[in-house]
Amino acid sequence: MIYQGFEAWIFRVTMWSMLVAGVMYVVFGQLTVRRLRRNPATRDCLGMSWLSGEDIAHVAFAVGIPRRIHQRAENGCLGFMVAKSEVVLQHTTRLDRILGWLCYWSIMVYLVLLLSSYFILPRR
Repeated sequence: MIYQGFEAWIFRVTMWSMLVAGVMYVVFGQLTVRRLRRNPATRDCLGMSWLSGEDIAHVAFAVGIPRRIHQRAENGCLGFMVAKSEVVLQHTTRLDRILGWLCYWSIMVYLVLLLSSYFILPRR
């Protein structure tokens, strides 16, 4: 399928954002979450994972959004599934938090672009 003009631009931006989000996910997982998994104090505070590597997303969510919003998620009925933000913030450095923020928001930008391109690009 060959896109032209605006459609091609949306497609390229979506693919580049997917690449950036994937790289950020791997880098954040290797630098930060790996260290948190090895620490006995934080091992059980990374949230419940159904899939391998899902705790990377939980930690990125914990440092990527404002604490008030995350604490609402922690206190909700599915609070056992998210990482404990207080524990994660205690055991991470400023660089880890910046990487987590970048990882979380790069994934969110990619998902928004992916969903919007589904509705913008014509179906053939």
